[in-house]
Amino acid sequence: VALTRQGRLYLSYVQGALGLLADGRRQLMRCASGKLSIGFVSSVRSYLLGQIQRFVGEFPQYGCMFELYEGVTDPLIEDLKGERIDLLLASEPGDGQGLVSTRLLKQELVVVQSADRPFFAAEQITVKELAGIPLILHTPDSGMRRVTDGLFAANACRPRIAGEASEDSVILQMAAMGIGAAVVTESEDLDRADLAKAALLDAENYRYVYMILKRGRYLPQPLSDFIEQRLLASVPMKKDSEYGQGQRRRTE
Repeated sequence: VALTRQGRLYLSYVQGALGLLADGRRQLMRCASGKLSIGFVSSVRSYLLGQIQRFVGEFPQYGCMFELYEGVTDPLIEDLKGERIDLLLASEPGDGQGLVSTRLLKQELVVVQSADRPFFAAEQITVKELAGIPLILHTPDSGMRRVTDGLFAANACRPRIAGEASEDSVILQMAAMGIGAAVVTESEDLDRADLAKAALLDAENYRYVYMILKRGRYLPQPLSDFIEQRLLASVPMKKDSEYGQGQRRRTE
């Protein structure tokens, strides 16, 4: 038995329709189970876990089960677009991806290096000085890599790349081993005896983290409440923001 040419043409539409039905079933099961799937970059781990802890205490009636996926920005954006996760906390996505983003956090950038084998002695360093030191950078699919690349480009210099890694924990370990210095976001993870921290002297010594959603996607009430009561509770929102408009339309 073999498909005709017309059958092969029709098959692609049938497979697409069945895929949409499967996506619909997954979303219904997720809504019914109270399961919330969240992707996030390493630098917001402590922040996100704290918000989840508060939400569970404030809204026990939902009985939510959280699925958390830690990773780098670009692959997580693909997971969000494919509806494998409900929400993403990461660097700002590019235009034209069918996503809605809201600026959530501003994180200070610092430089870390081995406490035993330092590359520089000062407690602060400029981007141009940093360009002469071996560096451990985030992988190119990371939002942090775009931030650091932008810093060097703005200062008309290029980094000496000694290594790359996707996870902050690996980058910190490589820095502690003396392989190179690293530009990372300030966090409690840096309070280690084997690491020395220095201020980064630059006007753009920060990065933003965004809350990212798929445009037009229905938000179950538990997810909507988690966003509004926890993530956006301390963030001033513009009245004309896309997220705000979408939620008002859904509520009405």
